Amino acid sequence: MAANSRREERYLKQQRRKRLRIMIATGVVALIAVVLVAMFAFGGSDTAKRAAFDGSVVKLTLSEFAVTGNLTVPTGAVRLDASNIGGVVHNVGVRGVKISRDIQPGEKDFILDVGVLAPGIYELYCDIINPVDKTSHVSQGMVANLVVTPADATATS
Repeated sequence: MAANSRREERYLKQQRRKRLRIMIATGVVALIAVVLVAMFAFGGSDTAKRAAFDGSVVKLTLSEFAVTGNLTVPTGAVRLDASNIGGVVHNVGVRGVKISRDIQPGEKDFILDVGVLAPGIYELYCDIINPVDKTSHVSQGMVANLVVTPADATATS
């Protein structure tokens, strides 16, 4: 009788191990699926995004506390290509048009399509607020003017 009991215990232990392995494998597969879906939903192919764009690309560098880059483009579709070389989170936007998500320190080549801009001067800015002292990055000088020239004018881009 004891031999049957030990066999049964061993069998049950093996079954529990098998179930545990199956649960772990299922969890790993589910996690991989979630990561892949997130990559395609939120990232996509940067190369495809860049190749498909027909407009002016404004390369920007964000740091404490400045927005710098090529700031003159002809009228038309405009894309911001921002890199955060600073040590804190920044974002960038065109006042009254569009703002990016937070761009982490060290993050490079963040793309923000701002649409078609008519000739004029547009303010680029970072709207991050320091949670400790409530100062804004704008008040610390994180603004720049983007000059959009008429299509027939000579522009540096």
